[in-house]
This record gives sequence, structure tokens and C-alpha cells, in this order.
Amino acid sequence: MRPSLSFSCFLLIVALVQFIAFSSSSEQPSVLCHSDERLALMQFKESFIIDKHACSSTSSSYPKVDSWDSQGVDCCSWDGVECDQMTGVVIGLDLSSGCLYGSINSSQHSVFSGQIPSEISKLYRLSSLDLSNNQEFNPFRRLLELKEPDLNNLIQNLTNLEKLHLSYVDMASPVTCQSSVSATILKRWRCGIQAFSGELPASIENLDSMEFLGLGHCNFTGLVPSTLGNLTNLKFLDLATNYFRGSVPPTLANLTKLDYLDLGSNYFTGFIPPELTNLTQLTHLDLQHNMLQGSVPSSLPRLEKLEFFDCDANRLGGILEMDTFLELKNLQNLFLSKNDFYLVSRNNSNATGAQLVDIGLRYCHLTEFPYFLRNQHRLQLLDLSSNNIKGQIPQ
Repeated sequence: MRPSLSFSCFLLIVALVQFIAFSSSSEQPSVLCHSDERLALMQFKESFIIDKHACSSTSSSYPKVDSWDSQGVDCCSWDGVECDQMTGVVIGLDLSSGCLYGSINSSQHSVFSGQIPSEISKLYRLSSLDLSNNQEFNPFRRLLELKEPDLNNLIQNLTNLEKLHLSYVDMASPVTCQSSVSATILKRWRCGIQAFSGELPASIENLDSMEFLGLGHCNFTGLVPSTLGNLTNLKFLDLATNYFRGSVPPTLANLTKLDYLDLGSNYFTGFIPPELTNLTQLTHLDLQHNMLQGSVPSSLPRLEKLEFFDCDANRLGGILEMDTFLELKNLQNLFLSKNDFYLVSRNNSNATGAQLVDIGLRYCHLTEFPYFLRNQHRLQLLDLSSNNIKGQIPQ
């Protein structure tokens, strides 16, 4: 059985309950607290400093955690700590007016299970909520669920929320962008949500203040609405690993602030829109594992800040000059494999700006080692398999 409370789980619980005052039980628990939880409490104490400026002006303010002693066997008797009287498990912390100053360390992959508690909706000052990646493998299943209350009820009072990450949370029903929540709170969110399904609604354009939109690893289907291009404040867009089909909307070129674009592992068809090369702030462009046709736009060198480009496993083809990529001086990762390219590398090329770290050139109809490799001094990964290279390996 999974432990009822692990160290990593505990830190996240602390993050969620630190703003809620629990009433300490007047009765002593019948069993001692668990040793791993006692250690976690001491580590939590040591992560903060006591600062009188962090206290309220009331006379009741005092540093509660100062009384916590690592030599004390029973942490359930510590000031502000509440335990279950039958199991000795820590179930509550009252840290109000404790003069604590500092930040709580992030604790991901905590393996929580069950319904997300409605008490989270009382954390009125919460600015970031991350309950992602609580899942089991072999077989895979989502462990956290958000059904009663649903998402709308959970966050209706969280007016200061800026970032929400609920990847792999099992929701009872999808949240639509027409909801009242999206009109008020969602507009200001930096969101990474994986519990949606169905088609991405055209009303996504209502979230016009969005800067971060992560919808990867969902079950979205259908076309990507052209109205997505109206989110002109977007800096991060992840639509990877869904079931999107049809053409890549040229309106994505309107997202001129975009730094990161991942459209990989979908069913996109048609050409790579040349308009995407208007996204001159891009550092990451991932188009892998789709059904795109044609070739790479010749205007790609306009993406001067590009560091990562991946178009593996599409239906792209034609003659492709390596100079197109070598002009990108910031490019580090280049993956062109499993298409039908005829890659050309000029022997007299002076285009040596890019110093690549990872290169994938499988199935690129190469007959000799590309000349440009002799100028690449940072290489860590080079894949030239499934080509027609013959002769001596150059020194």
C-alpha cells in the first residue's frame, strides 16, 4: 500500500494549508507522531527564518516553530501541530502569526490520490496552484480527481490565481472557455491544464491576456481554431500529443511574442506555413510526428533566435540545403530525420555560424559525410543512420 503521507507529499500539504488556521486538539493523541513526519517538520522549520516584520502587530504573534525540538520524540505535542489521535499522522498545521519569512520549496510528483479538497478554495491569496503529475504506471491511471467540487467551484474565489497546473487530474466534465470563470479569472492565468477533451473552442480568443498556454498530452481533437492567433500576448504554446488535424493555422504568426511553440505528435497535414517565420522571438519550434508535406520554408533563417528545431517523422521532402540551418547562429538542436529530404551540404560553404549539439539526419539520402561536420566542435549526438554513406570515415 502507498504510505499515507510521504515526505514529498508533506511539503506540498504545507504549501496548501499554511494560510488556513486549524484548531489544535486539546487532547493528546494516543500514539506518537511518525519519525519521517517529525523529520519533515524540522526540515520545514529550517527552510524559514524568523522575522518580526513578518508578524502582525497583535500581542499574540510569536514564533511557534521555535519551540519545535528535534530531540522531542512526539511532534504531535508541538505548538501548532495537530495529529490524528488514532494513527499519529499529522493532519493540520496552525502557523498563523508565527513570524515565518521565506518561500516553500517546490515538491512535484507527490502521488496524492482522491478528491482535491474544497478547502483549497479558501486560500484567497493563492497565486500558484500545481497539483500535476499525480499518476500511477503499470497500469496508468490518474490518481487525483476534481469532481465534487468541480474546477469552477474550486477556483471561483481564487481571484489572485496567476498559474494553474492540473496535468493528469481526472475531471468530471470539461471546462469551456465560455464559462463565467474564464471571463473573469482565466483571462489572467498562465495555464497548463490536461483534463480537457473534445475540440478546442473558437472562444479561446477570450483569454486575450494569456501568456502561457500548455495543453499538451490531452485528448483534444479536430482543428486548431484560427482564433488562437488572437492571443497576441502568448509567449508559450504547447499543443503537443493530441489529436489535432488539418492545417497548421497561419494565424499563429500573429503571436509575435511567442518564444516556445510545440505542435508535435498530432495529425497536422498540409505545408509548414511560411508565416511562422514571422515569429522572430522563437527559440523552440517542434513539428515532429505529424503528416506535414512540402519542404522547410526557405525563410527559416529569419528565426535568428531559434535554438531547437524538430520536424522528424513527417512527409516532408525535396532538396534541402544545410546552409539554411547553419545561418541560425543560436541553433543547437536540429532533427530532420524520417522524412524524404535530399540534404545538400556545400563543400565550399562558409556558413559556419551554428555550433550544433544534437543532429538527427536519418533517411536524408546522404551519400557521404556532410562537409559541414568538420566545423562542428560541440557535437554530443550525431545520427546519420539509414543513409547511403560509403567510403572511409573522415578523421
